[in-house]
Amino acid sequence: MIYLKNHKNKIALMFIFCLIISSLFIPAAAAQTSDEDIPVFLDGKQLEFDVPSRIENGRTLVPLRVIFEALGAVVQWNTQTRTVTAHREQVTVTLRIENKNAYRNNELVELEAPPVINNGRTLVPLRFVSEAFGAFVDWDKNTRTVTIKSPEEKKDVIDTDRGYPHSVTPIVGEPLITLSQARIWAVYRGAHPDFIEIAELYWEIGTELGIRPEVAYAQSAKETNFGKFTGVVSREFNNWCGLKIFEGGPCDEPDSHARFPNDRTGVTAHYHHLMTYAGVRIEGESLSPRSSLVQFGCAPYVENLGGRWALASTYGKSIVWDYLVPMQKVFD
Repeated sequence: MIYLKNHKNKIALMFIFCLIISSLFIPAAAAQTSDEDIPVFLDGKQLEFDVPSRIENGRTLVPLRVIFEALGAVVQWNTQTRTVTAHREQVTVTLRIENKNAYRNNELVELEAPPVINNGRTLVPLRFVSEAFGAFVDWDKNTRTVTIKSPEEKKDVIDTDRGYPHSVTPIVGEPLITLSQARIWAVYRGAHPDFIEIAELYWEIGTELGIRPEVAYAQSAKETNFGKFTGVVSREFNNWCGLKIFEGGPCDEPDSHARFPNDRTGVTAHYHHLMTYAGVRIEGESLSPRSSLVQFGCAPYVENLGGRWALASTYGKSIVWDYLVPMQKVFD
């Protein structure tokens, strides 16, 4: 009886061992990863890579260094920390291998997928190319081709197609983008359903107050990570633009930020704060707790918000190039 019992234990242990060994092969299949030679064109010229791009869980990962250097960035690699740092003009981008948190001028950017290394080369999600240096990126699923337009190319587009003088973007005016376009763009960017739904409120209130709703909506996308509220401000605040209370406080403290009773009040407060920056008088009392602290009319253009609404000097430019311009590319 003792022999049989020991024999059964050995069989059970062997069975468990086989399960452990076989499980090692499961993640590779579940990851659904495949390398693929995807053509990438920058300003009409095809880029050459020494490693293929990769499709991972439905996300397109492309070689970072070749694209960033083609955009004029200086790329550095830290072997010890497995960190990539890229500099271009006033923008510094930092990311770490197998970490979804990247930083653009010390501002957190959550990646769709973590960077990976393939044959000694760093691959990053395609969308990050746009988020990093303001390039316009388009993926053609039919031809399986990536098209990238550099920020300089986009400048020509915005000047000629939208009439922005000297690449400055007015805050005041009629909408140049429809509500339908904005919603399609939000869906494409993987926005939270609440962010897609609140677009209607932005277009209603913005049109009524004479502020371009696409500008406020683009800023809200930046401040809330497309309604996912991945920062210190949670959804329950109904604070769609990161407004602080009158007393202010540390950026990483939730209590430093304003809370509003509902979305309409929060969106209206957002517009009232923008109106003060843009130099538009508010009828009645401002719903923004910090309007009185803003120099009236100091930022008639979105680009002027840099160093004012937020400390980063590129804050306003980021709203334009990383959010507003891609929204303009959507056709309803």
